[in-house]
Amino acid sequence: MSDKKVRVIFVPVDHLPQVVEISDDEDKRLADMQRLVGGYIELVRLEDGLDMWINEEGAIHGLPMNEWVSLMDFFGVIYGPVFFARSNADGDLVSVSDEDVQAFRAEVKS
Repeated sequence: MSDKKVRVIFVPVDHLPQVVEISDDEDKRLADMQRLVGGYIELVRLEDGLDMWINEEGAIHGLPMNEWVSLMDFFGVIYGPVFFARSNADGDLVSVSDEDVQAFRAEVKS
């Protein structure tokens, strides 16, 4: 049985955003999400179905500020790595679109 993937935009603290895949399998997805942010996850709903997933305890644990994401002014100061994904009408995690990836790449260039 093949493991379907969800494409997300991952933003480490000290690197530019990159497209990565996480498992769409419910049993594996949480572990993949926690691995990306380095701990417990917290969902920040943004506009138009775009979601930002952050480390719930990033500030408490003294993770470094994610300058790139913080400068985008989505949600104030963000600590630790984050990733962006989309949600569908049912609230389920789904892949970012090609347009999302292009928008993030354009933001990096500016």
